[in-house]
Amino acid sequence: MKAFFYIFKSSEILVRLTYGLVGIALIAGSMYILGGHAYLSGTWGTDTRSIISMLVWVDKYFPNVPFWYPLAGGGISLTHAYPVFSLYIISFIKRVSELNLIQTFTLVGFSSILAFAASIYVFVSIRFKNQTAALIASIFYLISPIAWTWLTDWGFYAESIAHAFVVPAILFWDLFFVLFVKKDWGLRTRIFLLITVVLTTMAMRNHFLAGFALIRFYSFYVIGFTLLNKGQRKQILIRGTIALLIIAVFSYLAALTFTVPFQRYENTASQAGVSGSVGNYTIEDYNRSLPGLLNVGGFATYKKDDFLWAIRGFSFTPLVSIFALIGIVLSIRDKRKLTFAIYSILAVLSLSGHYLLLRARIPYPFNILVISGTGWRETFMIMRFVWPTLAAFGIIGLVSLPLFWVKNRFVAVVKCLVVATLSLLIAFGILYLDKSREIDFGPPIYRYGAQGLDTRNIWQARDSDNNFGNFDVCVEIALNSHLEGDDKIWCNSSLAEYFPPLAVQNWCLEAPKRESIFTNELPGLCYPDNLSRGDVVQFLAGCDSPNYKFINLCRLKFGSVIEQLSIDNWPAFKLPTGYNPNPELKNLLNKIMNLNANARIDFSPYLSNYSMVAPIYTIDTNLSQIHTYVASASLIHRFQGWQQIVYYLNDPQYDDPNLVNNIAKWFGINYVFTVSNQYTDNEVPIFERAGWKVLEGSYNDGILEFPQANSLAELSNRKTALVISQKKVDAYDQVLTISLLGVLNYDDAFIVWGKDSIDDYSFEDFKKFDLVILQGYSYRNKKSANSILNQYVESGGSVFIDTGWESVVPDWQNDHPLDIIPLQKTEWKSLSMSSFFYNGDNKFTSDVDITKFAPLIYQNSAWKVSTSALTELKPWARSEVIYEDYPLVVYGQIGQGKVVWSGMNLFAHAKQKDKVNRDEIKLLTNIFSWLLQTDGKKIYEISYTRRDPDNLDFVVNEKVDNGGYLLWKEGYHPDMKAQLISKNKSEVKNLNIYRAGPGWALIEVPDMEQGDLIHYSYNKPFIETFASLVSTSTYIFLILAVLDWFMGKHSIIGRLSAFGINKARLMYLKMKGKTTSWIGKDSEDEY
Repeated sequence: MKAFFYIFKSSEILVRLTYGLVGIALIAGSMYILGGHAYLSGTWGTDTRSIISMLVWVDKYFPNVPFWYPLAGGGISLTHAYPVFSLYIISFIKRVSELNLIQTFTLVGFSSILAFAASIYVFVSIRFKNQTAALIASIFYLISPIAWTWLTDWGFYAESIAHAFVVPAILFWDLFFVLFVKKDWGLRTRIFLLITVVLTTMAMRNHFLAGFALIRFYSFYVIGFTLLNKGQRKQILIRGTIALLIIAVFSYLAALTFTVPFQRYENTASQAGVSGSVGNYTIEDYNRSLPGLLNVGGFATYKKDDFLWAIRGFSFTPLVSIFALIGIVLSIRDKRKLTFAIYSILAVLSLSGHYLLLRARIPYPFNILVISGTGWRETFMIMRFVWPTLAAFGIIGLVSLPLFWVKNRFVAVVKCLVVATLSLLIAFGILYLDKSREIDFGPPIYRYGAQGLDTRNIWQARDSDNNFGNFDVCVEIALNSHLEGDDKIWCNSSLAEYFPPLAVQNWCLEAPKRESIFTNELPGLCYPDNLSRGDVVQFLAGCDSPNYKFINLCRLKFGSVIEQLSIDNWPAFKLPTGYNPNPELKNLLNKIMNLNANARIDFSPYLSNYSMVAPIYTIDTNLSQIHTYVASASLIHRFQGWQQIVYYLNDPQYDDPNLVNNIAKWFGINYVFTVSNQYTDNEVPIFERAGWKVLEGSYNDGILEFPQANSLAELSNRKTALVISQKKVDAYDQVLTISLLGVLNYDDAFIVWGKDSIDDYSFEDFKKFDLVILQGYSYRNKKSANSILNQYVESGGSVFIDTGWESVVPDWQNDHPLDIIPLQKTEWKSLSMSSFFYNGDNKFTSDVDITKFAPLIYQNSAWKVSTSALTELKPWARSEVIYEDYPLVVYGQIGQGKVVWSGMNLFAHAKQKDKVNRDEIKLLTNIFSWLLQTDGKKIYEISYTRRDPDNLDFVVNEKVDNGGYLLWKEGYHPDMKAQLISKNKSEVKNLNIYRAGPGWALIEVPDMEQGDLIHYSYNKPFIETFASLVSTSTYIFLILAVLDWFMGKHSIIGRLSAFGINKARLMYLKMKGKTTSWIGKDSEDEY
């Protein structure tokens, strides 16, 4: 009997191994059919071009990839702003293999999909012990468009690579969790802990969202297992929570080496990031941008013109969703299935505007604990595993229900075989019979895989003109537009099931020209209006004869599914050999480089396909571009977006040639690429009116050259204006925007983006600036702020201050405002909307038509102001603009300095949304001309060279007296440092760096001799070094924890754990007065 048992077990193992090998082969083959071959053939998502640009850079410097990336965005950091670890993986594989860079890139991307599918198979086989469910779940994953959309639609390459670690991480978390809640601290538990942390941090390192999604999913294990452990719920809840905390803490500690640099960079970049508060979003706003639940489930599709058409691939198939719902119903008796089912509720919530609005209202830092990993992108990373798995068990559960009565052990084997066979037949049979269509003609084009599965052309074969199989373009037309006219007749005819209709149409048109025998006799296939399916079948019968006179037409027919899937017809596994996305652009960039080797270029937003790939061609040059496709990395994002509006969107409010040239100087732009349809036919292009020259093409469609000298580095003694403004209200934006409209031109002064509060500075700091602008300002200590300002103004400084911002500036209504404010007190007043402005002293308004000022109206209500009666003016003050006997603009002199005050938020009032009031702009221009004398400017000759991306040398080519400022038109970052090195290297001096203009580095320099050198470089901060040390120590500790097991009774961790548990138990008993353990007995359940 024992021998029989061993034979039985051996046979079972052999069968399972064979089943496993067959299953993996089926998964690999299905993957190749459903999108793998298409991906290898170049079906890459939109953002792929951008990631390849980054890859070329990373590969050039690997393994010592620099912090700074000067090619795009006006200078950014890729390593600190974007998850580039997948690019490190590619660069490493390239170096240890015989593959080139693009081949490695393609292979790794291909493998990420296959790895996810194979991981599902392994997980379900091991943890659910059901290989049939594993195979079905893997196939269900692959047929779902959502499996592919990250890679083949969106081109989110880094995220797709991160997905490859998701299911393996869940597998080892599952193994660790089950052992831990059973109080097993043995060798396996420690190994599983180590592997779980490694895989979780690897997922996070490839893309942060993957790591957050995993840790959130782990928490659902605690819920699911607690609910189905009746009698031990408290113990499982406590142990499970501890297990979760252990994984979360170790994972976050191990991830510090890259999360700390990322967080620090994000804090800097966010200051110039996208404006807007999520608190202003409504449920309708959220719902408009969220994938629809029915769409994700596959029960609805987006139309071509829908706002969310771009995420049409973010969906499962209807059949997968139907069986998953059945799987949820049947999950109530299994801990893991219940966990999956409960997690599905979170996924549904993540698609709700109400849920997102609730998330947005959770305050920091509680939002990190409560909502991280709960967004729709994060949850559906996991759902791509959860949903197909539930669907697989939905099918198996339905088949198993009628056989629930089978209990005999050996009869159960037959039951398993029957269930497995029927489940597979049902799964694949229903998939085959599914008649859902991607387009509205011909046989089904199944909504499966990366692009849909056309049974007539499984391999998506294309001809030399890049058309799908045999010159058939019906599919292309139907997917990308609408079938009309003859195209509609031919494509919807009975031909479509057997032939590419438009290829037949072409044959019918061309055949009589080639051979006279067809002049009076064409087959019925050439008359689609009256063609029936029987006519086509009858014609095909004649194709069996090699002498058939229409044999050439027969050769156009599609092969059968069996023919296409025969081994001989499978396309070879072939990786691309190179990547040259735009040879024309390469030639144009070379032309520019030959004219100006250090040029900065800019692309119209309609040319994003240019801006994404340009760095591939400029990697070994000094050319740079303003635009970067990685918006989160930009240190000037908000201002660069405004620059794009001015240059390319033909907005009437910015129809100002001087503005165009001002921006060019600030941004260091030498060349712009324009496209047609930006300007009306009867308008002279703004670049032409601004004096730009055509280098290639025309003003409306070509390359334009800025006619003035414009270097990225400018050293001068130009005046400086310090703007103190609160970042939370984007007050600096108002100042810079209005300044560029002519108030403070680039040639007038360097505008410095200061801190939030006056008392963030000292009087000595203020003395370095010629003008201080207080717009949206604050202070913590009024006495300190008064002292600084009084000293500054009395010693000759100039100040512009505006108090007309309710609840933002501290003096909007104040009985004792700052001393330099020319009123004894300020009050918040709502003045008449129908009254008018009038002049006071005419100091700044002699050439301004004050009657044309915009009324004091805001959204049909009064534009409130900060003011007081004229009798409240201080003795030194003179009123300039008055409204209803209330002063709104006042000026005066204190000591040697000058002050201008406004109580109407003049910067904001001069430009309200899309309306620019030119008379108010003129008033501000006159004010700042008085406050800031701009004569006597001198520009000094300076040159620069890069040692490497992180190290730059500026050489001073003439003597600089009385110091000045070096504007370096690359992004300001606090970890970039500047040192002055005298020409004989006898002295090294650290220099101050400010953020200026749209976000550039402004270096304050002292007197310098000709030949002196300024070294500008990246210096890694200690906090990032410390973070790396913590991460390394975490891994070392986990490895030591594994080795510690071999110490047996002397195990340090075991003794500490026992000590901690006993102490916790005694504390619990003392508090509760109970004699039973909170740990409880070990469960005998199978976890």
